[in-house]
Amino acid sequence: MAQLLSPPSSSVIDLALVDDFYFSLLFDEPSTDILPVSDAKYAEELQFQEALVSSAEATRNQTTIVTPSFFLISSPSPPSIIINVQKPVEEIGQSSEIFCEICTERKPTDEIFPNASCTHSYCSDCIGRHVASKIGESSAVAVVACPGLDCRGAHELEIESCRSILAKEIVEKWDEALCEALLMECEKFYCPFNDCSAVLVREIGEDEVIMESECPICHRLFCARCNVVWHSGIECEDYQRLNEDERGNEDLMVREMANQKNWKRCPRCKFYVERIDGCLHITCRCNYQFCYGCGSQWTETHATSTADESAVMSKLLSVISPAPKGWLSIADYCSAWDGIKCSSGKVTVINLRDMSLIGTLPSDLGTLSQLTTLSLQGNHFKGSFPSMANLSLLQSIYLDGNSFTSIPSGCFQGLTNLQTLSISTNINLAPWSFPAELVGSSRLVTLYAKSCNMFGTIPDIFGSFSNLQDVRLSYNNLTGVLPLSFAGSGIRNLWLNNQQMGLSGTIEVLANMTSLYQLWLHKNMFTGPIPDLSNSDTLFDLQLGDNLLMGIVPDSLSSIPSLKNITLANNTLQGPMPLFPKSVTNVELDGTNSFCKSTPGPCDTQVMALLEVAGDLGYPTVLAKSWKNNNACSDWSFVVCDSDGNVIIVNFQRLGFLGKISSGFANLTSLKKLYLDDNGLTGSIPSSLTLLPQLQVLDVSNNNLTGDIPSFPPRVKFTTTGNLLLGKTPSSESGGSSGSGSGSSNSTDGSANGTRNGNRVSAGMIAGIVIAVIIFVLFVLFVSYKCFVKKFGRVENHEIGKASAMDSELQSQNSGDHNDFPLFEGGNVAISMQVLRQATNNFSEDNILGRGSFGVVYKGELDNGTKIAAKRMESNAMGTKRLNEFQAEIAVLTKVRHKNLVSLLGYCINGHERLLVYEYMAQGTLNQHLFDWQKNGISPLTWKQRVTIALDVARGVEYLHSLAQQSFIHRDLKPSNILLDDLMRAKVADFETGRVTTKVDVYAFGVVLMEIITGRKAVDDTVPDERSHLVTWFSSVLNNKENILMAIDEALDPDEETMVESIYKVVELARHCTARNPYLRPDMGHVVNILGSLVEQWKPSCQEDDEKMVSRHERNMSLPQALERWQTDKGTFTMFDDISFRGVHQTTHTT
Repeated sequence: MAQLLSPPSSSVIDLALVDDFYFSLLFDEPSTDILPVSDAKYAEELQFQEALVSSAEATRNQTTIVTPSFFLISSPSPPSIIINVQKPVEEIGQSSEIFCEICTERKPTDEIFPNASCTHSYCSDCIGRHVASKIGESSAVAVVACPGLDCRGAHELEIESCRSILAKEIVEKWDEALCEALLMECEKFYCPFNDCSAVLVREIGEDEVIMESECPICHRLFCARCNVVWHSGIECEDYQRLNEDERGNEDLMVREMANQKNWKRCPRCKFYVERIDGCLHITCRCNYQFCYGCGSQWTETHATSTADESAVMSKLLSVISPAPKGWLSIADYCSAWDGIKCSSGKVTVINLRDMSLIGTLPSDLGTLSQLTTLSLQGNHFKGSFPSMANLSLLQSIYLDGNSFTSIPSGCFQGLTNLQTLSISTNINLAPWSFPAELVGSSRLVTLYAKSCNMFGTIPDIFGSFSNLQDVRLSYNNLTGVLPLSFAGSGIRNLWLNNQQMGLSGTIEVLANMTSLYQLWLHKNMFTGPIPDLSNSDTLFDLQLGDNLLMGIVPDSLSSIPSLKNITLANNTLQGPMPLFPKSVTNVELDGTNSFCKSTPGPCDTQVMALLEVAGDLGYPTVLAKSWKNNNACSDWSFVVCDSDGNVIIVNFQRLGFLGKISSGFANLTSLKKLYLDDNGLTGSIPSSLTLLPQLQVLDVSNNNLTGDIPSFPPRVKFTTTGNLLLGKTPSSESGGSSGSGSGSSNSTDGSANGTRNGNRVSAGMIAGIVIAVIIFVLFVLFVSYKCFVKKFGRVENHEIGKASAMDSELQSQNSGDHNDFPLFEGGNVAISMQVLRQATNNFSEDNILGRGSFGVVYKGELDNGTKIAAKRMESNAMGTKRLNEFQAEIAVLTKVRHKNLVSLLGYCINGHERLLVYEYMAQGTLNQHLFDWQKNGISPLTWKQRVTIALDVARGVEYLHSLAQQSFIHRDLKPSNILLDDLMRAKVADFETGRVTTKVDVYAFGVVLMEIITGRKAVDDTVPDERSHLVTWFSSVLNNKENILMAIDEALDPDEETMVESIYKVVELARHCTARNPYLRPDMGHVVNILGSLVEQWKPSCQEDDEKMVSRHERNMSLPQALERWQTDKGTFTMFDDISFRGVHQTTHTT
């Protein structure tokens, strides 16, 4: 940088001896500052300097002062420069001040330039100004010559003396670089960047100039040979031939170089600053304080935010190993750490993909508020994954292939910009549910969560994801049904295969997923038919194998144009084997399917007709398992054929079928008898059935049919009773359509063949009959009540009065000492106290079976030999709460009937006493067989017996939860409430109504499974504390299979491999049922599926089903109707031989 001195007021100079730079030697104000100027400005100032010199010379010529000479001698190589100055007339005196022969002023001795070569003197200021002026020249200054006439004294300059004679501003800015230029044979030049123009030097005579050089001040690259901005990739000669506008973009080159060296510009002066320590707090040479990370002005808030992120990154550095490339200093995490990117000093990207790192992530990683991408896949991170909640800028999370052990609840809450979540292959994760909080991530495109131990159901939230394309949840433990919100979604690839517990339900929702490319649902528990997928014209890969799919494969499946791969193997599919075009290259249909033929082709007409019937019933499992091959007369259940191979009888009585009556029956032209009674059929009766030429009997009673009643020929015995909404008038006036479901008496042949007018019933007549029946019932109730009050007096218990509505049903016909028989009141069996006293030997202590919180259970035997169990409670000791519970239990037990629930046979109210009468379970409770078998002298339960009992219990609870008319909760499921019959089959007792979630019962069932496995009680005070709580202890032994085998009941001997595998499955099921989060527990339907597959040899015959299974329609029946049916069907139920039945009889129309 050239230096220009401030203009003096007067000066004398010998112009002949001055080279190309003019300056003043004499100052009226010697303290004038030195002002730096660029070379470009120097030319402009030259004329001004010449004018000043000319003026000074003219002034000086008017004086008589003689001008002495002062010499600055350059180094030998450059030419010498001599400057003449006026020698003062005044002699130098002897004092503490010395007279400067240049400025002609007296100066203190400490301001005199040291000159040992002669006796002349001059001050450092004058010499300094002169030397500073030489900055504008290319010569080096090594020696200062004495200005005295004929004096050849000279003083060699040194570094220290150089600094002392230079102005303070010059020294602070240029320092040694300027001194080198003065003392050594160096060539001076300037930084080519206009905003810098720093003085640079190079030695003269240097053999080779280093072309790519770096300015020590602004840290930018330049070419030292051309003295221009560095021209990368081009030689100097070529560069110099370019025009000015062809020499590239300086800023682009600077940014490239700054990115390589991680430099930052000062926001104020724009100079590049290199950080040499760890602090982000930078103070530029212009005194501007800024953050080296983000470049913004440094504030207290900024300091806190930066410190927080620095702390998080410091933790990350300390917990992972090996340290990735460049991870050395915490101060450099934005600039030097491999995989870390920042914006404005905030971490935006963490990409540590496939680095084989180990460690546990810091819990506050989710505080990096500007994070957009987190890529941690392909490592070995363990421990809990930190919550990412509310990181609204986060777009991608990749966690695949690690060893995380848990995902915190709400981890993905508030991720409004999330597009990709990939967490597959984290097999060490504790059970966790589908993150329903993703409902707020409406921009989600990809969701990968394979093999990550995900439990529970898939929430119905997919309507929130308009951009979602890929969902891969394979190899988990998901249960439940497909969410309805799948319909209409844009999902292209859906992988739900290989669920350990098995997804279930139908797959009908797939019919409305029109964007599918890949659909993998294999190895689950899906049921029902394959839907029409013809709208999914982009589908190329369909995997439905290893499920429980039923029915006929739709023809539309073969017409999907893009289909390439399809697997339907190992289902229970029926009908003709499908034929696919040659464009479908991979087809798998083998396994457990029941196609009518082994090759594609049509099935027998009767087979197709019956399969159409099954389809309208929703393809019941019992039909799918037994209706195989191409001959309906070959071991097809519920079908009877004649000797010619024609179907003549179809008997679907009491099978609990739902759906509608199929018109496919009309294709069975030889059909004579069709029994559809006592199911849950809906819809109308197809009129096409009237065309069956040989039909003799059609029974559709006790269903939920609606619509008009078709007219059948007179030969058809047509029964419709028990269908309350079925048409009340025949659709035709012919005799074949006699009676409606609301009829109340049996029709005879005579009445059926009467005249048309005889078959018509007026509305007035019906109304009269109804009113008469109501009056009669009210009269009977009134008389009964009066008899009761007369014998026992008025009821004094106010608690009973509060429940008068219930009491109207519960009042028994108490006979005192008379031999009264139980009556049906309000649909319940009321039993006299005398009958129960006789049965229990007057409630003898010897007859006690057990004691509970609500009373004592007695064993009893009726006169006919029927054994009962009577639970006796005293209402005066119960209080209102227990009285209400007693009433509630009756209300519940009369509605629910299932082979795995203990049956209520009757009840009794006698004053303050309340009794419930149950069927007797000969083998007692499960509690006795698990914990007290040695004490009771009985054999321990085998593993097969234990699993069968567990299945029975699961079926009973499943019925309570989801199959009964209303949902019931047991709330107290435990071994003492599980009873066993003579065949060691289990039934659940003491269940109640409840408002709590069914997951309470699932947890209790899981505890029962643990008790069955270990033979230990849920809470055992006889063992050490760490083992006293079964669930806690059992969970601790699940780490490996060896621990499990050591934990099972000592009474079991797991010597068979199949038994060991069965134990492992039940153990896993118990763990799932007792999951801490209720949403992670399976429903009882899936529990039944798992246990059912383990009970291999227990397969009840159809006869056993008829005897033991109470179908779904019976939940709409009153208890008397059920008892009447049992008597009729079995002929052995004689517990109450003298009971007067007041039920509603079936109405049979004989035509």
